[in-house]
Amino acid sequence: MPLQSNESLIRGNQTLLIPEATSVNNGYYSCRVDIGKTHATSDKVFVRVIGVPGVPVISTKRCVVVTQSDNVTLHCNISVNPAALFVYWTKRMNGKEYVIDADGGNLQDPNLKLISVNLNDTGMYTCHAGNLVGNSSGNPIKMSVISASRNMIEGVAGHPVGFLNITTYCSQVNYILIRCHKTTGEIIYLDMLDVFFPDNMETHTYGKHVSYLNYTGTYNCTADDDDGITTGSEFDVIIYGVILTIEPALTFDVSPGEEIQIKCYVQAVPELTGFSWIHNNKSLQSDGGLTNGSHTLIIPVATSVNNGQYRCSAENAKTSATSDPVNVNIIGGLPVISTNGQTHVVVHQSETVTLPCNIDSKPAALFAYWTKQVKDKEYVFDANGGNLHEPSLNFLEAKWTDTGTYICHAGNSLGNSSGSAIYLFVISGT
Repeated sequence: MPLQSNESLIRGNQTLLIPEATSVNNGYYSCRVDIGKTHATSDKVFVRVIGVPGVPVISTKRCVVVTQSDNVTLHCNISVNPAALFVYWTKRMNGKEYVIDADGGNLQDPNLKLISVNLNDTGMYTCHAGNLVGNSSGNPIKMSVISASRNMIEGVAGHPVGFLNITTYCSQVNYILIRCHKTTGEIIYLDMLDVFFPDNMETHTYGKHVSYLNYTGTYNCTADDDDGITTGSEFDVIIYGVILTIEPALTFDVSPGEEIQIKCYVQAVPELTGFSWIHNNKSLQSDGGLTNGSHTLIIPVATSVNNGQYRCSAENAKTSATSDPVNVNIIGGLPVISTNGQTHVVVHQSETVTLPCNIDSKPAALFAYWTKQVKDKEYVFDANGGNLHEPSLNFLEAKWTDTGTYICHAGNSLGNSSGSAIYLFVISGT
């Protein structure tokens, strides 16, 4: 607004004079000239009046985080005119405020010096000063003292493990940039697992939702916040567990008489205290045809009783585990004999007739033969065919004496079996 020429303002010769500056003279100034129908205004100039008498102006940092046993200086910067007559500090904790008697924190040295702080030094600190004009106080400083002890963190493989807790003491943490550096140089980015609220401050637990044995080691973690990057103290992580890997995986086929081998690879921290094999939910013992050593299951001669599901199981002092299953299929057994569904065959004398015998055998059949039953007597029938190379029985010219009940038999290394009986009736031509 335009200035007038009064006791504090003299306008003349385009020069502005203010004989005695006070705080009301703070602000922007410019000059304006009117000439006929036009005018012009100069650029603005800002005037700051300093050293104006008043209460002390105190500047402090609002938040400090320190480690137990550290030496800490809480700064109190005082601008004052006239000179300060006294300076002191107070601490507020648990709703009570009291004057601090410590090194510094006085008129000669306004900065408060705390030597070898401990956890009880956590609290709100305020610097106060006064002069002839009056008293004033700075913004409270929130000082948080955190433990300096080296932590040992334990976890179990396959389960969540919390690496560290981060409390937002001073400024918001960028939770995406929480990372831990292993002494080997490996970087592990952490996930937020949990939130809790101790002492009315928000604290987050960071770690991994699933832990692995190779997480064991020494770490140093960093977090990005509004004040920059904060680095914590080193700590140790040890992951306990039992990790079992079975080979071969899933399913495999075995012929009767072959050897079965199933391997179980074991990783364990600490060392194992027990190990066993499980077959169809029953524990196997090291006897008969089973060798349960070096974590390898050996069955020298497979039979049909070895069909089923196998797992290895192990335990240590901290935890236990059971492997994924592997399915063993014993392919084969006694020979399976088919006669194409024939049970009765009627032919005329001298006709050609074949009694079918189809053999499916694994392991391979070792022999095949036919028997004939007549009047409750059974004997081996020797005719064309009816052997391992040609199991079906061939009658080139059937005779009435060939009438009877015929059965095909076969055998392999696992045993013998018989097909269904076929009754052959030969009609006499006379």
